[in-house]
Amino acid sequence: MIPNNVQFNRKSVEYPTPAWLFRTLEIIEGPFILDVAASSWNTKCKFFIDSSIDGLHQRWHPHRCWCNPPYSHVGRWVKKAWDESRLGAKVVCLLPSYTDKAWWHEYILDKPVKIYAIKGRLRFENAQQAAPFASVAVVFDPRIKKQKWISLANTFGDIEVKLNITEPERYRLT
Repeated sequence: MIPNNVQFNRKSVEYPTPAWLFRTLEIIEGPFILDVAASSWNTKCKFFIDSSIDGLHQRWHPHRCWCNPPYSHVGRWVKKAWDESRLGAKVVCLLPSYTDKAWWHEYILDKPVKIYAIKGRLRFENAQQAAPFASVAVVFDPRIKKQKWISLANTFGDIEVKLNITEPERYRLT
């Protein structure tokens, strides 16, 4: 069930990715196979890992992954994305642009990643207001050899995207 009044507070860690942003990044960087930090009501991929399985303790490689992590523990998810990319996964993370945090300096700054700087503040799905922080999408990909910044204007939000959504499936470990 989808909560009706998602607001930005410290009690909730589930803010669904705006569909326009996911679709745009999927066209550029996807298609994404596995949503590594999701729930059944907010996943954007056919396969997903939810909190009952704990994506931080699962293998993501060799998949092309989407990650909108809980921002309460974002550093752990960024480290995991970096580690999995070194093993062959391509991971695109939607992150707060917290350039003062240790995880930013350890796993993003001066690393071979692609960073999409998102203009304006995101309004997550079902949120009553925009996020109180700037956001970036960071691509961790073993094929990237040099850091690259790309501007992604929020004007894409005006584009109506028709999605063919099928029922997502919980990721099954084999």
